[in-house]
Amino acid sequence: MVNQVEKDGVIDYPIYKGQTLNQVWSIIPNPNGPSVTPDNGFLHYQVTNQPLENQKVSVTINTPLPVGSTGSLLAFRVRANTIQGTEVKFELANTITLMFYDGTVNWKYWNGTSFEQLAVSSIQSDGKWHDIVMIFSSSSISLLEDGNRLFTWGGQVGQQINPMFHVIGYTRGCSLSFDVGDIYSVPSTYAPGVNTPWDYSFSENCDPVSEAMKFRIGGGGSKVSFGNGYARFSAFPLTQVNQWSFLDIVQKAPVKSILIYRLRVNESGGSETKITLPGDNILRLTGVAGATASWNRYDRDFVQLAKSDITAGKSEYSIVTIVTTKTSISLFENGVWKYDRVYGTVSEWNPGLAVQHLDTNTNVSVDVGGIRVLPGIKPPELLAIDLQDSVLCFFPLKNTLENIACNCDGLKVVRGTPKYVQGKFGSALDFSANDTVIEIPSLPMSASPSYTLSVWVKINAYPASGQLTGIAGALLLDSNGKLNFKFLYNLKSVYQNQIFQSASPISKGEWHNIIVSYSYEETRLGIYVDGKVDSIFYLDSTIASASAIIPGYFNIGSFQNSYNGNYVILNGAVGDFIIFSNHVHQQTINMLANVQSAQGNLALIPGVWAIGLVLAPLVGYFSYLIQTTTYRPPVPTPPQYLSLQEVVNRIVQSVGKPARVGARVSRSQLQIPDDYHIFLDIGGEGELDVHGFKSGFWNAININEIDKVEAGGPSPMYGKPIQYIVQVQKWTTNPGYPFEDNFADKIAMIGSPLTRKNVEEIARVIRKNGEIHLWITEPIDYPEAVKDLAKKVNSSVEVLPEIPRFKDNNNGVQYRRIVARKP
Repeated sequence: MVNQVEKDGVIDYPIYKGQTLNQVWSIIPNPNGPSVTPDNGFLHYQVTNQPLENQKVSVTINTPLPVGSTGSLLAFRVRANTIQGTEVKFELANTITLMFYDGTVNWKYWNGTSFEQLAVSSIQSDGKWHDIVMIFSSSSISLLEDGNRLFTWGGQVGQQINPMFHVIGYTRGCSLSFDVGDIYSVPSTYAPGVNTPWDYSFSENCDPVSEAMKFRIGGGGSKVSFGNGYARFSAFPLTQVNQWSFLDIVQKAPVKSILIYRLRVNESGGSETKITLPGDNILRLTGVAGATASWNRYDRDFVQLAKSDITAGKSEYSIVTIVTTKTSISLFENGVWKYDRVYGTVSEWNPGLAVQHLDTNTNVSVDVGGIRVLPGIKPPELLAIDLQDSVLCFFPLKNTLENIACNCDGLKVVRGTPKYVQGKFGSALDFSANDTVIEIPSLPMSASPSYTLSVWVKINAYPASGQLTGIAGALLLDSNGKLNFKFLYNLKSVYQNQIFQSASPISKGEWHNIIVSYSYEETRLGIYVDGKVDSIFYLDSTIASASAIIPGYFNIGSFQNSYNGNYVILNGAVGDFIIFSNHVHQQTINMLANVQSAQGNLALIPGVWAIGLVLAPLVGYFSYLIQTTTYRPPVPTPPQYLSLQEVVNRIVQSVGKPARVGARVSRSQLQIPDDYHIFLDIGGEGELDVHGFKSGFWNAININEIDKVEAGGPSPMYGKPIQYIVQVQKWTTNPGYPFEDNFADKIAMIGSPLTRKNVEEIARVIRKNGEIHLWITEPIDYPEAVKDLAKKVNSSVEVLPEIPRFKDNNNGVQYRRIVARKP
């Protein structure tokens, strides 16, 4: 039995050739009727010259799809390759049936005694794929074929449905070939703050990244704020008449899309509040306190399209779904069909929305609790940004053993000396000499309801017969070349483990990306090789665990079969080892594996991925990221998240702009928790890319005498406001930093003068065990100052010569790191 847990997002069902259809799949085979076998991406049904009449193969997904009061959705594709015989049927939930009968194709419903006609279908036995969407409410089912609504059936549906895909060969002697693929169950629930390939979500007090969405806020007291899982558009009260605010999704949706909005109107004062969705579909709330709602279009005046059941003041969200084509939309409210609408041909849809309030001196408050777009439209850099908060460790293994996620220690050498070879991207850790043992440190968390391990590996030779060796953490390799993943979980307070083995061996002599992703919510563990599914394991309730142990135990490149046993060392090399605390889907797997999708929207280019202040040369998704946006890695933050802009605002409010002479502020005065990570860039102007020269940091507070960009001279960046700026007095006056002692966790300086005053202030402001990062052009301008700074913080200077991010075309840049070991 599959462990049933609440579903809070899109559930996909990967299908691959050789898959065992069990656990989540319930199959009732029929030796006299059609067979069903998994292929790459779809289920294949087939029978030739069926020996008996009315033979059925039953296929059901055991995981129920909740319907409830807000509805749900099931999306999939079908393809009829061959239909021979008088009658063949494809049966779905509630006996909604696609019937091939004597050359006609129709959607019908079985009423218990006979079939009732619902709609004519455009599906033919021509081998062409067709997209099917079923939208459920507790009392109706609407079916759309290639985005066009064909019918809405009214009847008892209930609080949940089990997706089913039965095929029936009714006529004796019939033959058929029929495929079903790309199955997605879409409940109306959302996980607050969790972004997926389909979901745009919100976190409390945290601005969404501009690569995903942008906000244009109207005047007259209008504002946007962020709570746990929602963006709130509000004015208390509105002070200018008829003000608009916009949420723009940066990525556009294709013509055939499903757009889902989670909406709640808390307050609607005055005579009118409007929410405009794509295609000029306007939810208009009028009357006293927004008691009357309707859907409208605007053509010199409002034209009502349908009544709405959304009213102001309810605590529950409503789910609005829009299914689009290039010439039409169908709109649903909590699973209930409201209307269809025809347009001129469009080339794309903008998934954003707008909130408008009319009357001054009245209040408005509208919550957007998430936007969901199918198919997924996020580019690789945005998928990478979505992972930022879940990075538990990232060991690039580029001539160093450090964890550049900066949230735990680096790797520990137990035996031997680390050696490096050319890897897939830059260098990689070489174990072929058979003498090095590298141990993984304790990670920031030990257990999670989901996780993902990603690593690149090159196998020179398999271990000896009967032995296991380690690749990374719980990912092992056996003597047949197959991956063995050691899944450790908690069962009734006792830790158990189970080995999951790959279906195919890993070829030798080539670099491969290996991903293992576990999801308690979806009760499955998947093994992926070079972006392709190798194996999917659905787990029953005795194994699926909300406290699965993060697979960062053991070693990299070796395995010890018993506590005091000998190490079996990998004959090969390992690179770019990452663990995330969440499950990933195929789009993100493609990105991690550097795979270009069939749609062509995941093409990747070279560069580097930067995490924190330590920079690793890398190609693939990491590289694409740095050249386009910049990956935003996690930094230690308190439970109550405080945005960096809010921190800067508090500093400026306290010390002034520019900071008053002698002004200093402490963490406690700013009400910033002691474990909040603060990073200062002295002389910084923010993250810049000027004429190919990259400098600065996205996550630093910039300390400077100027507040607008001047670096690099004339450029598109020149004259723009410096982000996260704390302005000080002119540098010629040797200003002190406006912070109390031991204020910052990290301090950086790129090319700025390391004067005696700067040395004193950096040494004073850095915390114990904080890090100081200096990029100084050769020849070294201030060698004695660097040494003096290291001495003042009871440390030494570490030199790392190859840091590509701050290297221009003319000269090298020398990087120095100092770890403050203050008494």
